[in-house]
Amino acid sequence: PPVLNKVFQNYLFKIIRRQNSFTLTFFPQMMLNYDGNSVQVLAGPHMKGQHCGMCGDYNRNTYHEFIDPQMCSLKTGDEMALAWTLDNKYCSQKITKPACTLRESIP
Repeated sequence: PPVLNKVFQNYLFKIIRRQNSFTLTFFPQMMLNYDGNSVQVLAGPHMKGQHCGMCGDYNRNTYHEFIDPQMCSLKTGDEMALAWTLDNKYCSQKITKPACTLRESIP
């Protein structure tokens, strides 16, 4: 049977249920929230400025978040999803990736 409302002193992660949503906590590294429709990943504060890729660079500057693998600036999340899609050899249908019109210089 599941263990409810029990506090464990030494744990690797914690699962919290609130009505129809779940939170998986790997404190202080990260937290995942699931509401039945989407997943939100929150990285811990020590991760700031240490990322790159589809999830952004987590530097508190939202201007540079839509960047493709070639460091080109993108306009929308849809463009970003297409840009980071696996190469066509892994997909059954042809993927048209957005054109690189402006290359960003990210510090």
